Amino acid sequence: MIISCVIVTLGILLLYLPSTRNEAMLCGEQEKKEAGYLDELNYLFYHARYSETSRDLIPVVIWLSGGPGCSSMIGAIFENGPCMYDEETRRFHPNPFSWSNAAHLIYIDQPYGTGFSKRKLVPLRSWNNQIAAEHLRKCIVSFFRLHSELQKSSLYIFGESYAGHFVPDIAVHLLNSDMTRWSPVLKGIAIGNGFVSARAIMSSYVEYSRHNDYHVDFWQVRLKV
Repeated sequence: MIISCVIVTLGILLLYLPSTRNEAMLCGEQEKKEAGYLDELNYLFYHARYSETSRDLIPVVIWLSGGPGCSSMIGAIFENGPCMYDEETRRFHPNPFSWSNAAHLIYIDQPYGTGFSKRKLVPLRSWNNQIAAEHLRKCIVSFFRLHSELQKSSLYIFGESYAGHFVPDIAVHLLNSDMTRWSPVLKGIAIGNGFVSARAIMSSYVEYSRHNDYHVDFWQVRLKV
């Protein structure tokens, strides 16, 4: 799956990035789209389907994958974007459950060096969650400066895996930063299957394995082995 993600993600960027805004389609999707770089972070933006949602009520959703180092384009093509990639047929098909049915979608490759985002020429030891959050904050503000028509829209930031750190960190940076005319209106955050604490997660594995839907006590199975 990882190889497929790399190949398909590369195809998306080759299709979308030659021009910041174009009408290229992967699966016949009707959403307007654009892709490019903001503060050297790669992004893919899908407009919501206006025909299915009141234009005045459309929120903006930013999706972040985890890792750290996983491209958010994986979310766009395997999870909640307008087009889904079928690994068996190696073709894209429309996703009837796309989040673009109800929101504008922004997928951002971050931190620097993730996916197709450019790598800053700085020592790796200087990287941490707070630095990544500040870089992402600048990218988000630049996006709303570019799309001033969305500035008053409610902003939600969602993510998975290591975004269990990324999502709350960027929320804090947005809330604590000096407000400008381009600052977004952050309304909420959500984390799915998030990595928030190695100690808490590791210490819960045994207990978690005992309470499952398979009616199997994995702890006893392990003891027998």
